[in-house]
Amino acid sequence: MVSIPLEALARGEIDSIRCFVDDIKQNGYSVVELPEKVAQSVLRTQKAMLDYFLSKRLEEKMKHNLDHNSFRYGYWNSPHMGKELFQVRLSDQKALWPSQKLREQCDACFQAMHSCGEICLMAIGMFLCADDMEPGRKIKSVDLRAGQAEEWFHFWDKLCKDSTTTDFPLSATLLDCFRYHSPSGTRIDSCGAHTDYNLLTLVPRALGKHGLEIFNWDAGEWDRVEESLTSASQCVVMPGESLPLVTAGYFLASIHRVIVPKTSKNVKIVTGDSKLEEGDEVLTALSSKKMFSAVSKERISTPFLLFANPRQKLCPCPFRNEIVQEEGLKKWNTSDSPPTSDAFVRKLLGEHESVTFGNKYRDFLLQSTAEKKKNGKGDQTSMKHEQKVLVELSEGQT
Repeated sequence: MVSIPLEALARGEIDSIRCFVDDIKQNGYSVVELPEKVAQSVLRTQKAMLDYFLSKRLEEKMKHNLDHNSFRYGYWNSPHMGKELFQVRLSDQKALWPSQKLREQCDACFQAMHSCGEICLMAIGMFLCADDMEPGRKIKSVDLRAGQAEEWFHFWDKLCKDSTTTDFPLSATLLDCFRYHSPSGTRIDSCGAHTDYNLLTLVPRALGKHGLEIFNWDAGEWDRVEESLTSASQCVVMPGESLPLVTAGYFLASIHRVIVPKTSKNVKIVTGDSKLEEGDEVLTALSSKKMFSAVSKERISTPFLLFANPRQKLCPCPFRNEIVQEEGLKKWNTSDSPPTSDAFVRKLLGEHESVTFGNKYRDFLLQSTAEKKKNGKGDQTSMKHEQKVLVELSEGQT
């Protein structure tokens, strides 16, 4: 699959930005090429999490359970779905982690992916709002930060600032570290069709088995997108439910699922002078023989979910006139009273608690303060009726 260099988006190259936005608009996702340092940080985190999942007993993992930490960070187990999770937010230094080394590795990956998410979000903002979008041009966000920034830049620049705050654990930016260990059988529905609630989700290629599938709006079918990734530095980018609010419906939240196959295709663990056949995928040796065999049987995935600042109101961005005329979108109006990001996310979680953390998550939501309940009034969900129908149909087929 052809990917767009993230560095080209960071440089403000209009041609790359147009391709990136067109992919998301038409297909529901785009694929970007991460910088080498970021890709290596992701791979180190995936290996570290594989080691954690395999080396720790369940009772030891449960000491860091999510609901023990007010859902700010920690472990979660779902054996009936064939997966477990360690969720990462930028926690305070007093938080109890399995090890300091794991914390440092996850924090480094979090910060690297956060920067990548901001670049992708700003590229979307440039396309929708910047007046000079002629092919071949460059718009440098660095120059905009230095001064003479237009209204649209300020809108996108502050949208996800301080989105990592742990004061709002349900709506703060997070890094999910999943281990999918599907039972024997055919294709296992490890994560049913759903949408995310954030602005953008970045999914680097998983370690081990592929499994991510996204519903392609243009083709009207499921794309086995992860299966088609050819490099460990490739990363899938897809919009969540919050992005349609700030783009007045220009984008739809991507419907996606994880279907883990029984066996991996063309995967070999390289431990020495292994002979490779044409088309084989090379996975470099990990730190133990136990991990050599495990990685070909399982899937370690590290999706990064970029949220807006929980206190930020999700009002439509200041579109350029051309977009307004072509799409008939609503221009930004300061008199609007949109929901805050936290209120919007809480409403969606309350409606769809069964696809997140089940009863424990629901019980946690019920403990919301009266003030936050008051802030939740008047929320409007952006999920389209057609999306709900597609989700229901896909769940009935899997």
